[in-house]
Amino acid sequence: MSAELRRYLNASESLRQKLLAARDTLKPAVFKEIRARVVELERTREESTREARSAQGIPVEQVLERVLASITGLNQGVEALTRQLDELIDQGD
Repeated sequence: MSAELRRYLNASESLRQKLLAARDTLKPAVFKEIRARVVELERTREESTREARSAQGIPVEQVLERVLASITGLNQGVEALTRQLDELIDQGD
């Protein structure tokens, strides 16, 4: 699970840096859309964290499975958004 979490943190930071760098080159509507999707991913992460913290009475294994599934899903979302951002940046060149 720690490897998946590290992957998420690294991918999220990379996406954030790319988005900030592309802010001035992307059309405002495109930037706003991608930024909204980043915010939605962050909301999902926060919700998953709250769920994990409030999992009283649930076996630890089940909580860990849920957390791992959540992180995996977040990774997929961040990676898909990063690919889309890369494509938009390449189109602007």
